[in-house]
Amino acid sequence: MKKFHWGHGILVFFIIYVLTLMFVLYKSTTVDHSLVVEDYYNQDLNYQKKYDKVENVNIHQKTVAVEWSENEKSLSLTFEEGKSRNGKVKLYNPADTKKDLSLLLEESSTMKYDFPDLKLSAGRWKVQIDWVEEGIPFYIEKEIYITQS
Repeated sequence: MKKFHWGHGILVFFIIYVLTLMFVLYKSTTVDHSLVVEDYYNQDLNYQKKYDKVENVNIHQKTVAVEWSENEKSLSLTFEEGKSRNGKVKLYNPADTKKDLSLLLEESSTMKYDFPDLKLSAGRWKVQIDWVEEGIPFYIEKEIYITQS
């Protein structure tokens, strides 16, 4: 039997190196490379508008309470005042954009909005609330965690 010498060591190193490269290549083909949002360029261009809406929330001291009911599978939004508002609510799932959901805030002066029977999967969700109240645009983003679907 031959002794193990430096030539064998180089051969073993190259075999391990090639196997590692093949494994990394295989793993990279199994990862979902989809974009977080499809229109990221437009969202980037409109970032200043979104920032101004967030500033309006701070200036006018607006708050929205977001509550998720596991039993009823419902989302409740409670505004602090009963002024007339309309807008939209986006439920954004960072793990899978196919599960995102958009809801409308109808023109109303009620303080509480309920969205019953929502089919949301377990995990982290961002509730993005974009509304107009007395001609002033506002934007708030809250997170909810759903433990069971």
